[in-house]
Amino acid sequence: MDENLIDIRRKKEKLLKEMLIMPQMPRDVLHLKNSSELENLANKYPNTVIIIDCSAVWCGPCQWFSPIFEKLQTELGNDFIFANVDVDEARDIAMQFAIAVVPTTVFLKGGKMINQLKGALPYEKMKELLLRFKS
Repeated sequence: MDENLIDIRRKKEKLLKEMLIMPQMPRDVLHLKNSSELENLANKYPNTVIIIDCSAVWCGPCQWFSPIFEKLQTELGNDFIFANVDVDEARDIAMQFAIAVVPTTVFLKGGKMINQLKGALPYEKMKELLLRFKS
């Protein structure tokens, strides 16, 4: 067999093995219950930006923002991981990021916070912000 074909076959096999090992991106907004779930997620996807909607069921602006967050996940779920945290349920996460206002959106990469946004942005502004993180 031609040496070039053998080399191409080896590269293809290596790439396929790497693809099988890579974790699949979540297809929905994840609901994190505690900091150990968040830590596991950050460890599983160390090179992916994780976007966390910190909210509460009693918060009107949070309920307004939730469909926007879900729509963004549907559109950009291949580039980011989207998660939701109920600050009353996951107090350890709320304390970890000093959440004093809901909704607050936290951006993590490699387990470290890279940005935090207090309040709810409209869809267009939020998408524009996410696209900046993508590039």
